[in-house]
Amino acid sequence: MLARPAARAALGRLSAADLALISYGGGGGCLLAAVAARAGLGTVYLPLLSPVFSAFGVSTFDVEHSYEARLAAGQLLNGGLAALVAAARRDARGEGFDPGDARMAVSLLHDDGTVLAEDLEPGQVAEHVYCVAVAEDGLAVDRGQTERLRAAERARRLARGRRWDDFHREWDQLKPPDEVLKYYGSWPDARQNREVIRI
Repeated sequence: MLARPAARAALGRLSAADLALISYGGGGGCLLAAVAARAGLGTVYLPLLSPVFSAFGVSTFDVEHSYEARLAAGQLLNGGLAALVAAARRDARGEGFDPGDARMAVSLLHDDGTVLAEDLEPGQVAEHVYCVAVAEDGLAVDRGQTERLRAAERARRLARGRRWDDFHREWDQLKPPDEVLKYYGSWPDARQNREVIRI
């Protein structure tokens, strides 16, 4: 696992010897020393109560799964999200749970990590992110309602918009805190306002 490119990138300048392995469960003390030696890890921790509280603690956990996919915008509504939901329902059944009792939440992130939407139900993604209304059977787009949703969103965006002169007038009044300007210089022209000491 440590040889994978993603793991190597995460380690940066560290080596396996800089890492520690923490025992989990009753068998950890028997197995992990050999695992750590084989992987070249520097340290193994064996908590005294690991054999007791690992099993008890796990028995109280909610079962949670994460499903991730990198999708183009068009793929999300064209089967991409449905495939993730289907996988989640399948896995819930496989673990003995009723998929209807599961709570599913969808979050969308841009390539740069910006959160576009968070904690939506799967059925809400089309409407809340793309302003697309889906028919009750989930098989077709309600074009009339979609147009109404998009018209409302356009109106909200226009309402949030501002004339450039108004924006610039307010922007010109902004000023960083004085403790920042202590080393910056005068505001806004950045003229030197204290002696510069170079060591």
